[in-house]
Order: sequence, then structure tokens, then C-alpha cells
Amino acid sequence: MRMVMVNWSCASRFRMILRRAAFLCAFALSLPAFAQPNPGQAKRAELEANLKKWRATSLRKEVGLDEKKAGEIERTLDKFQVEREKVQKELRQQQKTLRALLDLDSNDLGAYGKSLQAVRENTVKLQALRLQEFDELGKQLSPKQEVKLLRVVRQMTQRLKDIVQRLKRNRGDDDFE
Repeated sequence: MRMVMVNWSCASRFRMILRRAAFLCAFALSLPAFAQPNPGQAKRAELEANLKKWRATSLRKEVGLDEKKAGEIERTLDKFQVEREKVQKELRQQQKTLRALLDLDSNDLGAYGKSLQAVRENTVKLQALRLQEFDELGKQLSPKQEVKLLRVVRQMTQRLKDIVQRLKRNRGDDDFE
């Protein structure tokens, strides 16, 4: 008789554990439904929208383009930006891999070589994309307008670097992206 009581007690404990596990699984699976949007993504989207507005204004005022020509240039810049971001993402990933290999003090020369080759290939792709962008912009703009555009882009890039540096200092991050 006692043996049955012990087994029953173990079975009830087992059922209780199963119920708790089922509850926790159901709760964990329902969390994404209640998730709040990432405030960092909202800030990034706002920053990108502001940069596009600033770029549009700069194309018209500083470069001296009319609405039609400025729209064409913006489409060209956007097209190459998407492609460039893909290559830059791959490049950053390989650089992280190399940093991780160094941090682990790995002796896997094959892994180093593979990552270095990917960095070289992505660097070449990035340079080729930039040259294609210059060629396409050169077909759409006069040389003077092209120089003005390059100056505006360089200023925008420098301002972005300054913003990122300020954010790094404020957050204390080394790998802010």
C-alpha cells in the first residue's frame, strides 16, 4: 500500500512539473506578441529620414540641381546605398570574425585565411560599387556639379562620423554600429 502512495506522490509531482513547464512555454511563446518596438530602430529610421531630407535640400541648394535632376540623383544614390550596405554588412561580419579569432588567440590559420580573403573580396566589391556610382553620377551631372556633390557627401559623412563618436562616448561603447 505504501508503495502505491509513493508512486502516486511522484506522479502528482511529475504532473505539477509538466503543468508548470507547459505554462512557462506558453508564456515564453506569447512574449513576442507583447513586445514593444525597439526604440533604437525608431531612432535610426528617424535619423535616416532626416539625412534624406538634408541630402535633398543640399542637392537643390548647394549643388544647384532642379527638382527633376535632384530626384534622379537621389534614386541613383539610394540604389547604390542599398548595394553598398549589403557589402559593408558582410565586411563588418568578417572583421568581427577576425577580432574573435584574435581574442581567442586561435591558431586556426585556415579560418584566418578564409576571413581575410572575404575581407579582400568585400573591399574590392565596395570599391567597384563606388566607381560604378561615380560613373553613373558623372553621366547625370556636369563636372562642377559632381564636385559639389562629392563635397556635400563628404560633409555628410563627416557629420555622421562625429555623431557616432559622440554616441560612443556617451554610451561608453567600443563597437557601436
